[in-house]
Parts: sequence; C-alpha cells; structure tokens
Amino acid sequence: MVQRINFSRLNKRLSLCGVGNKETAQHTNKPVLTPINTIWCGIYTLTMNQKVTLLGTPDSFDVIVIVRHQAKGLNGAKYAVLDHQSYQITDYNPDSENIADAYDLISLKRDDKIGFS
Repeated sequence: MVQRINFSRLNKRLSLCGVGNKETAQHTNKPVLTPINTIWCGIYTLTMNQKVTLLGTPDSFDVIVIVRHQAKGLNGAKYAVLDHQSYQITDYNPDSENIADAYDLISLKRDDKIGFS
C-alpha cells in the first residue's frame, strides 16, 4: 500500500493498548489502558479527497499514522496512546505484501471518555 517512506518520518512512539481493570480504593473496578506493544510511527498526511476516498468522512478519525508492517497485526489492540493522548483505533490498513519496506496505516479517533487513566 505505502512504500518508499523515509525512515526519519517514523519519529513518534505509539503504544498499542487493550483495556484492563484496576481495583480502586472503594473495591470497584476501573477500566485502564494496558500496553500491548510500543512501536515507532509517523504522522501520515493525505489530501481531503484521499481521506474521503480511503477512510470515509473526516469526522470518523482524527489522526492517521504510518508504522512499519506488523506481521501479527495489532494483536487485539483497540486503543493507542500517542503524545500522552489516548485514541481509539478506528481502522487498520495493513500492507498486502510481506516485504522489508512495507508500511501499514492506522486511523485514530481521539478518545475523550472519562474513566481511562
């Protein structure tokens, strides 16, 4: 899908997360993000026409990041943390080829739910 990207564009750390429970002082469970994997990523920019064609309306995502091809996919991650902000993973577009310079696109929507820490 995406090839010939300069490695220097992958300059941010993306934590892929699942949801776990943490017991509070009142002995109730509070949902928390539990890291599954941390990978290097870069912000991927598209024109508005490309965004609508590939991903739908712009309000279905906030950020698109590019990562090195993940052979195992996202390992069940539903959330991601980028620059100390939590995002919900709305779309994952893996590269169909398993070559060394393959990249995947991950669409993220800002997650403003109360309850994650």
